[in-house]
Amino acid sequence: MTKDRQTDSLNYRICTVGRIARFGCFAVFMFMLLQGMPYSLKAQVTHEVYADAGSSTVSSGVFIRPAFLVEHRYGDYYGGAGFRWTFPATVEKKFSGWQVSAGRDFTIRKIPFSARLFFMNSPTTDISRERNMGFLLMHDRRHLDIHFGYHLRNYHVDDLSGSTDPAGDYDGNMWEYRNFIYRGTLRLNEPGADWNLSASVTNYDHFLYQQETNPMLNVAGRYRIMPALQLRLSAWYRGAGMLNLHPNHYGFYLRTGIVWQLER
Repeated sequence: MTKDRQTDSLNYRICTVGRIARFGCFAVFMFMLLQGMPYSLKAQVTHEVYADAGSSTVSSGVFIRPAFLVEHRYGDYYGGAGFRWTFPATVEKKFSGWQVSAGRDFTIRKIPFSARLFFMNSPTTDISRERNMGFLLMHDRRHLDIHFGYHLRNYHVDDLSGSTDPAGDYDGNMWEYRNFIYRGTLRLNEPGADWNLSASVTNYDHFLYQQETNPMLNVAGRYRIMPALQLRLSAWYRGAGMLNLHPNHYGFYLRTGIVWQLER
């Protein structure tokens, strides 16, 4: 690799890291800003702990993915973070993902909406990782939720830099610049009911963002054990995708967990 090419490759890496860092720092800043807002505002803290159990075409038997999410709300503003692990770590690393987000609720002509920015990092192996960043616009009604948004995806593989490209121009980064994300959910009862059943079609989850042509199906139920504590159970089917020749591994998994809401 010539000196000029080495310089260009280094500059590209710096720009790539800079773009990701700016978005991640903005989301973290929003979260810290919400933490520092006056406590005179009505605040709500939501903790969610769940575990996925299932299998896919690339898993060695059954996998378990525990996760922890926390969200702080102050008035119309909110911010949160989450972490996920995978066992056994045959395809992904044990610590397989983290994400941060920040958003705000608002109304347009008395119609409620919520807008959210997010950043997700998934270190799939020791040499590869996936990053997603984007925004969501959400409209939740009594029995119907409609979410849609846009995200960028970056794949990075460490050991491909300068090794498989004879010219030495490839630095291990691959980008998807235009991905549409969506979710449609139908609920049996209103959101505040003590129990509920729902069904969704979506291409994203807490630690997963897919292409538009790769939808997932989800059926879920929840039960309020106490005023501040809910039990949740859901079943997910992740298909191979439409108009694609099995580009992603696919499978079925169950999720169970609890949601704990605190007012202060």
